[in-house]
Parts: sequence; structure tokens; C-alpha cells
Amino acid sequence: MKKTALALFQLGITALLLWWVFRDEGKRHALNDAVHQANWWWLAAGIAAYGLFEILAGIRWQILLRVQGVHLSWWRLYGLLMVGLFFSLFIPGGTGGDRRVKLDLSHRPRLSPCHTGTCRLCAGPQRPRQR
Repeated sequence: MKKTALALFQLGITALLLWWVFRDEGKRHALNDAVHQANWWWLAAGIAAYGLFEILAGIRWQILLRVQGVHLSWWRLYGLLMVGLFFSLFIPGGTGGDRRVKLDLSHRPRLSPCHTGTCRLCAGPQRPRQR
């Protein structure tokens, strides 16, 4: 029940945001004209280049995690990267998405937050032990 309510809430927010973006008829016509006048070969080349970039980012993350003894399937890792991409787009600053991916990975049983680089993010500075 909670998942269904959350999905409906997310769809509602998405529909509201799309309505807000496209509510001005002049902007809709301008966007339509720009899409129809675009060179489709350049658009395809840009999409392919960006796709290659995301694949290389996934390979980089997979290498980083395998060195630490963490083996994730490509689809799980890709899902984490897409969540990270979303957070990078909507959180100010340059590290929002990476922090979200590291936080998701820190919940895996074999990893402590220190393995994923989130020690300072989650725990703050380390205090010396009292004897």
C-alpha cells in the first residue's frame, strides 16, 4: 500500500511539474519549432556520446568497488548511478550524486562507511579514544 501511494505521489508531482514547464503556449511552440529544425544526426551523436560517458562512469565505479572486494551486477550499479545522476542534477554542488551512491553502498553488509568514503559525511571527525 505504501509503495502504491508513493508511486502515485511521484506521478502526481511529475505531472504537476510537466504542466508547470509547458503551461505557456508561446514556449511550447518555440520548443516544437526548435525540435523540428534540429539536425537529427547531431542529436543522435550527442545522445550516443553521453551514453558512452555513462557506461565509462559505470566501469570506473565497478573497478573502484572490485578493488574493495564488492561485486555488484551491472544493472544494480547502473541503477545506483542513475540515482546519483538524479541527485547531482537537483542538489546544489558537485558531489550530491556521489554522496548518495556512497551512502547506498555503505548499507551493504561487507562495507563500512569508511570503505565507501562517507566517514566524514556520516560520522563527522573522528575523536581520539579515551584511555
